[in-house]
Amino acid sequence: MGQKTKLQKTIIFFLVFLMLCGVFVPTQTGSMVYAKEVEGDVITEARVTNGEGVPFKPGEKIGAWQPFRVYAKFKLPDNIVKEGDTTTMTLPVGFNTSAPSTFQIKDADGKVIANATLYNEKPGRIVLTYTKYVQEHSGVQGEFYFNVSVNAETQTGSGKIPVTLTVNGKVIPAGEVDYNPPHFTNTQFSKAGWMTGDKTEGKYDIRINQDNVVLVKAKFEDTIQSENVSFIQDSLEIWNGKWENHGSYVVLGGKKDVTQEFKDAGKIKFDGKKLTIDIGDYPESNEKRGFQILYKVKLGYEPVAGEEIKNTAKLTYGEDNYSQESTYKIKDAGGTGEGYVYKIQILKTGKDNTPLAGAKFDVIRVRNNQTVGTITTDSNGSGEIGNLLKDEYKLVETEAPKGYQRLKEPIEVKVSDFGDNKIALKTIENKPEEKVEVSVEKKWVGPAKDSVLVELKKVGSNDVLQEYELKASDNWKHTFTNLPKYENDGTEIKYEVVEKTVPNGYEVSVSGSMENGFIITNKNVEKVDVSVEKRWVGAVGNSVTVQLKKVGDETVLQEKELNAAGNWKHTFKDLDKYAPDGSLIEYRVVEKTVPNGYTVSYGVDSIGTCIIKNTQNKIEVKVTKKWEGITENYPTIKLQLLKNGQKEGAPVELTNGTTTHIWTNLNKTDENGIDYVYTVKEVGENGNNIQLDGNWYKVTYGGDQQTGLTVTNKKLKPWTPMIPPTRDIKVTKLWVNSNGNPIVPPTNKIIVELYKDGKATGKTLELSESNNWSGVFKKLEVANGLGSTDYYKYTVKEVGETAGSIKFDGKWFNVSYTGNMKDGFTITNQKERPWTPMEPPTREVKVTKLWVNSNESPIIPPTNKIIVELYKDGKATGRTLELSASNNWSGVFKNLDVANGLGSTDYYRYTVKEIGENGNTILFDGKLYKVVYGGNMRDGFTITNEKEDPQTPPTPTPNNPTPKEPTPKNPEKPNNSITPEKKVPDTPNNKPKVNINKTIPKTGDITNISLYIGLMLAAGTLLALIEYRSKKQSK
Repeated sequence: MGQKTKLQKTIIFFLVFLMLCGVFVPTQTGSMVYAKEVEGDVITEARVTNGEGVPFKPGEKIGAWQPFRVYAKFKLPDNIVKEGDTTTMTLPVGFNTSAPSTFQIKDADGKVIANATLYNEKPGRIVLTYTKYVQEHSGVQGEFYFNVSVNAETQTGSGKIPVTLTVNGKVIPAGEVDYNPPHFTNTQFSKAGWMTGDKTEGKYDIRINQDNVVLVKAKFEDTIQSENVSFIQDSLEIWNGKWENHGSYVVLGGKKDVTQEFKDAGKIKFDGKKLTIDIGDYPESNEKRGFQILYKVKLGYEPVAGEEIKNTAKLTYGEDNYSQESTYKIKDAGGTGEGYVYKIQILKTGKDNTPLAGAKFDVIRVRNNQTVGTITTDSNGSGEIGNLLKDEYKLVETEAPKGYQRLKEPIEVKVSDFGDNKIALKTIENKPEEKVEVSVEKKWVGPAKDSVLVELKKVGSNDVLQEYELKASDNWKHTFTNLPKYENDGTEIKYEVVEKTVPNGYEVSVSGSMENGFIITNKNVEKVDVSVEKRWVGAVGNSVTVQLKKVGDETVLQEKELNAAGNWKHTFKDLDKYAPDGSLIEYRVVEKTVPNGYTVSYGVDSIGTCIIKNTQNKIEVKVTKKWEGITENYPTIKLQLLKNGQKEGAPVELTNGTTTHIWTNLNKTDENGIDYVYTVKEVGENGNNIQLDGNWYKVTYGGDQQTGLTVTNKKLKPWTPMIPPTRDIKVTKLWVNSNGNPIVPPTNKIIVELYKDGKATGKTLELSESNNWSGVFKKLEVANGLGSTDYYKYTVKEVGETAGSIKFDGKWFNVSYTGNMKDGFTITNQKERPWTPMEPPTREVKVTKLWVNSNESPIIPPTNKIIVELYKDGKATGRTLELSASNNWSGVFKNLDVANGLGSTDYYRYTVKEIGENGNTILFDGKLYKVVYGGNMRDGFTITNEKEDPQTPPTPTPNNPTPKEPTPKNPEKPNNSITPEKKVPDTPNNKPKVNINKTIPKTGDITNISLYIGLMLAAGTLLALIEYRSKKQSK
């Protein structure tokens, strides 16, 4: 198809234009409404009043922004004005419209004639927009009012300024106002409030520190006083700057919005009807120290004209305090609200319209639930409250006339109840009170007293209404009569009866109810103690458990374990003396389980303590002495009775050939009921041989404790004495000064240890002034066995002496040894002149025990203790530590020599070994544990016992090795040896570690490496092929 010509395009555009015009331009058919400004003298006259609708008094002035009223009368021509037509009134320059910004003009029936809108422009305008009412009525006329204020910024005049309304070009005078321009002086704290265009919202402006003084701990608080009014929290604005006074107005210069900054710092707190702002410190270095705070409040109801909204604001800083109350009134327009000029009157009557005095009512405004005042009736039954708004109220009776019931429901007062005289009258009737009775009965648990006083009260009150003395003569009962059933507020009264004074030794409880009567029970709460003592006749057991019961009742009340630590005594305290039925309780104490081998008996001693006696079963054991090889001149012997291998009592002596003895009153069993085994041993017998009066006898034992024991001495032929030779060695202590002269010893005693062939024997002598500093080691073996020529060499050493020196009381003494075994040894301590101390350095070595499983997780130890032995340079020192849960499995070897003598560099190397460990394993409770050593002398050693998984273990040494086994030659070199401290220093990267010697499991997957390589090669080949085809196609 060919291109369109220019003419065709023009025609198409024109046709589209016509179509659009047909759509958007209406035709002049149907009933279209034409809105227009009503011409002519619609506003006939105008006048001004103050904000309350009262004409200005002579000399009365207004200030800037202070609302006043403009009243205007209007009259509309008939059959001309249509719905939507308007009348516009223009204010002179320098005047603003004030809230509310809208209102309605209504007729007497409440039908809307016109809707008014106020435009706060320059100049301000008031526009009336008529409703359909004006088309349906004729002779429409009336009066309305609106609020106006002087704009201080645009009003250039002062004094008397005319107020006019300009309508359809015609100026209508309304009068004049006496304007007093503002002359601002700085104030430290000011607050203003006003109603916004929405009557349910108010706005406040707070100005702080116009003198720009230094603020210290400044705080602002604002509390809303009116009911059902709350803060609009999001409306809060806080501005900071420096106030500038320009005479007729002030501004906050250089102001900055710091609202969010205060919120983030937590300085703003809304708490119900209270707002707190913590302004804080603003020192002299901060030039801007002024604040302006703006916020809005919301009314939870629709207020009426003339109503006041109140709140109180406070400012504190340093020692200064400011407080200001603020009130703004609800403004209205279009009506003639007259404010707080209404009254409510009541007439209170009883039966037969009798006037009732003393009735009290709270007067509550329904709109905001605020109590506006109270009404109290006089002797004529009348009462009233004034200064009310014309609104709905409710009257809540808080106190009824005496003898009458309080009203349960409030009395409603509606707007229509107010007559032309602005008074709402209510006649209110009360009914007489109902009466009730309350009975009480007294019961006793324990001995009854002569009488008690009971008091009648209201529940929740301490006021005593009545009092009565209950006695046995009236069966401990009484009834309180003629009691009011209701409170003055109409709520039912709840009564209670209490005991005035509870007798000593009793506690009181109250049961029952008003309807069924109260029962006051006095329970005797006297307490008693029951003491018990355990006595043993025979062997004393470990512990017993005793039970407290009542006589005739097997119920166990309490249990207690008696033992020696508690002297086998206990007292059950604070036990009830009387049963619930008032009877006296008798207690008894019994033994829970009588130990085996004992009989039990019960009794009471003179002071009332329960005695539990356990008597052990007794037996007799007879012994007979037999002699072989002699028939006369029998030697005197001593026989020792043994109980379970331990000595029982003192030996008995048999003289002049006495052949028998009987031990009586012997315990048959232990506390667990296991029989004791009694045997006998001849005193002096050694290896079944004994020497009596120079002759040797063979000693044999026979019989048993049931049939009798026998001891037979058979005389042996004379032979070479078998007593190895012994010797005594004397030791003497001398104290001298540096010149060899005797001195007063610096200590009251010393200890001397005996050495045999250079090795310590453990035998010691204590030398002191009491034994003239001299003693004797007695009966020392001469040689290694009978007939041996391997004679022992004995020497002595003063305990505490090191390298020939010893220190007493901070002073050093030289120690020298002289003498021999035959003549005795002399130890001389010679006082040295003061010199550099020769005390060799010592060290401590800490040992810690760890218990883990094969996963290195802590486990419960299989034993309650272990023994660790200290080794020095690979040799056992004989020093041990016991590690257990009580010392947290840790201990310290203390005061260990660092080196071989003072100044020596031959430092000792200490190691440790767990006793019972063999080949780095040890057996506990049938289970094998791996033993691993870690650490060093400086940081301490750690012995880790790792529980091994079940397997066939090597044969370890048990944890209780035989003492006769030789000490391992190299215990410091277990399979997991400890690195010597002096060879490998501790560094952060080279710390001693416990070698658990475990194989690390393989966590990687190496079985698919070939598959990965194949896939990578295939991917590379594919990429190369694609590249080749791409290049080929491009050619």
